[in-house]
Amino acid sequence: LNVNLCVSLSLALVALDLHLNLDTISNIFWYLESKERLDLTLGNPTYVGAYMMVNALIGAALLSRSYLTEKPHESTNNSQRGVKSTVKRTGYSLLAKRSFWALVILTNLWVMLLSGTRGAVLGLSAAIIFTGITYLLLGDRRQLRIISGIVASSLLLLIISFPLVRTTTLYEGIAKR
Repeated sequence: LNVNLCVSLSLALVALDLHLNLDTISNIFWYLESKERLDLTLGNPTYVGAYMMVNALIGAALLSRSYLTEKPHESTNNSQRGVKSTVKRTGYSLLAKRSFWALVILTNLWVMLLSGTRGAVLGLSAAIIFTGITYLLLGDRRQLRIISGIVASSLLLLIISFPLVRTTTLYEGIAKR
């Protein structure tokens, strides 16, 4: 999964280079041109949006998983049968992984928005709502249950109020950008 995230980060950096007209990476990939909606090497902005969304969700899953504490597990070595051991998850390696995952999430979400794909945004919203409601009902940490309930209900409220907000000048200004 981390190799896949490296590939998606590379594609996201190429997309940002094209969008910001930096001409550093795009000099190597001469066949790519800056457009209003990013299609990169995938040929269609819809594919870019979906690919970036999925990889942002994978990065979010790996990042959130890294904050879980490891439960003691039975050793498989016959000489230590019955001895419980825990995996200590601290140090620079974990910090580097978390930083990488956070960078992947941010860049992939940015490029997903630059692709202009509504389906990817709706898919991400549905994933956040589903995860929030699921954790609200089945989660074991009270604080996270409250946070997930607030996030899911806020997103649901935003989606329900969208038809009313769509006609405001603030929304039209954002949509033009």
